[in-house]
Amino acid sequence: MALFKTIIPFVLKLLIAITPFILVPYILKKGTNHPDLARFFGTTEDRAQKVTLGILAVLDLAVLAVYETWTHFLPQRQARRIADVYVEGLFKQLEGQLEAIGMKIGKDIRANIMFVRRSAFTLFFRKFVWFANRGFEGSHRDNKLGLFVGQGLCGQAFRKRQTLSVDLRSSPAPGWWPSAANFWLLPGQRKKTNHLTAILTIPIFAQYKDGLMTTHEAVGVINIDAVSTQGADGLLSNKIRLDEFFKESGTILALFALH
Repeated sequence: MALFKTIIPFVLKLLIAITPFILVPYILKKGTNHPDLARFFGTTEDRAQKVTLGILAVLDLAVLAVYETWTHFLPQRQARRIADVYVEGLFKQLEGQLEAIGMKIGKDIRANIMFVRRSAFTLFFRKFVWFANRGFEGSHRDNKLGLFVGQGLCGQAFRKRQTLSVDLRSSPAPGWWPSAANFWLLPGQRKKTNHLTAILTIPIFAQYKDGLMTTHEAVGVINIDAVSTQGADGLLSNKIRLDEFFKESGTILALFALH
């Protein structure tokens, strides 16, 4: 079903794109329409053919622009507005959860939501794209840190499709060269994250239904990290509670990943 929905817009755009090249040979039949078009444009038959092709090409681009705006840009903008309202409410609930166990956003705990994307600029390797965050300050150099799905605890949780946590106080990232022990982070990435004391990562799953069949696809992660000793203690001792809290929201968050 998802593939079918993807093919339909592609076919429509393809038909719009090739329309001028289908219509021009039909309109400009030798001995039929050439003389009429030439008289209409006040020029030669060959020139009339080129002018007609140019006009149809411009109209074609205009139709494509309207189509893209109507089917992609406007729905995407509306979806982003809905997502902003929903995620803002989610972060406020998180703040309430943290205050109940004696922690504060920013001072002890930070949170961010990332979705996975492919990009031609990264040779089609999948990477995490930041969608929303809360608790990051100006001194936090890891804000919007670029990560591939093979890096970090977030990448490990995404690939294993399960919630993972790590206490960085007892197991600091060893070595200079990227390895499994330091989550395949580059030296520059580790330097930007050396203030973290603990991390909890929860995968986000999109849910698809086909009749009585339900399938799930990992589309991103919810990353919660601690920047203080108190934050690490609270995060790790309440990881089950936080995991259940965010898993309830994961299905809805996954909808935003599709836009």
